[in-house]
Amino acid sequence: MAVLLGLPQLAWQGLLFAAACVLAAGAVVLTVRRGRFWELMRDRLTWIVGVFVVLAGLSGALSRHVPNALAQVAVLALMMCVLVFGTGIRRREELVVDLAFIVGTLAAFSIAAALLGLLVPPVGIGPYGRLVGTFSNANYLGMVSAFAIVGSATIAWLGARSMRAGWAAIALLVVPSLVWSGSRGAMIAAAVGLAVVFVLARWWWVLVAEGVLAAAALAVALLTPTFAERLAGSDFTSGRWALYGEALELWAQSPLVGIGYRTLELTADTRGFSAHNLPLAVLVETGILGFLAFAALIAMIFWRGGIGPWLGLAITVLVIEQTESSMLGWAGPTAFAFWFALFVHGANRGRRAQTTPARIPRERRKTTDAATE
Repeated sequence: MAVLLGLPQLAWQGLLFAAACVLAAGAVVLTVRRGRFWELMRDRLTWIVGVFVVLAGLSGALSRHVPNALAQVAVLALMMCVLVFGTGIRRREELVVDLAFIVGTLAAFSIAAALLGLLVPPVGIGPYGRLVGTFSNANYLGMVSAFAIVGSATIAWLGARSMRAGWAAIALLVVPSLVWSGSRGAMIAAAVGLAVVFVLARWWWVLVAEGVLAAAALAVALLTPTFAERLAGSDFTSGRWALYGEALELWAQSPLVGIGYRTLELTADTRGFSAHNLPLAVLVETGILGFLAFAALIAMIFWRGGIGPWLGLAITVLVIEQTESSMLGWAGPTAFAFWFALFVHGANRGRRAQTTPARIPRERRKTTDAATE
């Protein structure tokens, strides 16, 4: 206990690392017991993941912060092991249940954040009047809320009719948290993801309603003095363009292998900032080699998923990460959820999930009815 009290950050990191080890070991053991280990080891997706981890390790070994970088690479390897083997041995209907649990949990935290902002404003509301709740900042809340909204809408589509109203209500209850967070990137991601879900579900009237609401929200925002001032200002991106420029200058110092995996925030020249763009962060930290491996991993996931039922949620994740770089920060609330959603989409392999209602052709239906009689 004294060690825990004396070194809280180190102890917390140790607990997270131990949990990752246990999860990875459990996933491997279950894979072996079910006879799927060598099948998954020969899978091209596993090889691409392995190449990215190796290149991340190479960048870390050549960085200025070797211990920190290699520790982060170890966590990356463990969590990728959990994702590859954990999703590889689960049936698609089981993955839907797993993802529904994650979506429901994040939705509960988002709704709780809004309640905290209403009931205890000094605690729930952060700088500039943006909702924070129990999260470290408003952008994290925005990301979680966007993910929960699109995920809930997807489950409402895939689930039984008796569940649709409940999940639709959850999605609507999370909307105030998203709007109050003030995260423009998360709002755009949620709008794009919902549009994809509504098209796949052929909910055309809901898609039209979303367009009308989005236009109305934009009109209200343009009439808001603070928004108009930010729009007329020279830095509507909240400093992101300047960060992108500094990050590219760092990448130019080591374009092939990067400055070191997860060391961007430790580099003095960056003043401890986040890249706020996942592809850019991967490029700067792991170089062009790591970036190509990462791009191949994402491409393989989307190629396998095809026009699957989780495409909207997967696209939501990618849109969010164009203005954030949270998917490689495993201690945060979004990394595992985002990656899990991508791997679940990839597990679809271009076919509709087993949870969708089966549609029997009319001819076959008549034959089935006659046989039953």
